Amino acid sequence: MRRAFYPLLIVLIALMGCEKEPEKPALPPPPPPPTPEEIAQKFIKDQTLDAPVSPGQTIQPAAAGQFVQAIRAFATDNSRTPEGARAVPIVSKAVDDRLRQNEGAANWEMVLVLCDAHEALNPKSTKFARIREQAIIELRRPKVTFTGFSETNGQKKAWLTFRMALKGEEFKEKLAVGEEAHGIRVIGIVGNDRGVELEYLETGDKWQAVLDRFKD
Repeated sequence: MRRAFYPLLIVLIALMGCEKEPEKPALPPPPPPPTPEEIAQKFIKDQTLDAPVSPGQTIQPAAAGQFVQAIRAFATDNSRTPEGARAVPIVSKAVDDRLRQNEGAANWEMVLVLCDAHEALNPKSTKFARIREQAIIELRRPKVTFTGFSETNGQKKAWLTFRMALKGEEFKEKLAVGEEAHGIRVIGIVGNDRGVELEYLETGDKWQAVLDRFKD
C-alpha cells in the first residue's frame, strides 16, 4: 500500500508545479505621436512667435543668436519624422507673418533676425532679400539725439549724439548747418532753437531731432 502511495504523491507534486501563472494584464497601447499642428504650436508658443508686435521692440544680440539657433535645431530635429517635417512649414509661416508685422512697425532689428530665421527654415530662399537689405540700411542709420546749441566764432553748432545700432557704438559731434557726420547731414534749425532738421544721406529721408521737452 505504501509503495503505491509514493508514486501517486510524486505525480500530484508534478501536476502542482505545472500550474500556469496568471496572465499579466496587457499594457495599454502607446499614445499616438503629436500631430504636425501640435508640434508647431508648441514651438511657436515656446518662442513667443504669437506674441503681440508693437513699434520700438528690439532684441539683444545674445537673444537673437539663441533664437536663430533654436529655429535651426527645430528644422533639423523635426526633419526625421513625417509629423515633424510637416510641422516645419507651419512654423515657417508664423516666422514670415511675424517678420511682416515687425516690418510694418519699423522694428528693423527684429526684421533682420526674423530674416535669418526664415532662411534657417528655408535654405537658399530669397523671399525676403529686399526686406533684409532695407533692414540693414535702416540699422546703419544712426539714432540721433539733440542736446543743444553752442556758438564758435559766431557760428551756431548743434550738439548731437549718434548711436550706431549695428556696431553698438556711440559718438558725440558738434555740427553746423550743412555739415555731416556718420551719414547724417544737418540741413536746418527748428524754430526757437528747439532742435535741428536732419537728412539720412543713404536714403534721403528727413526728420527732426528736438530737445526732450519739446517731444510729444
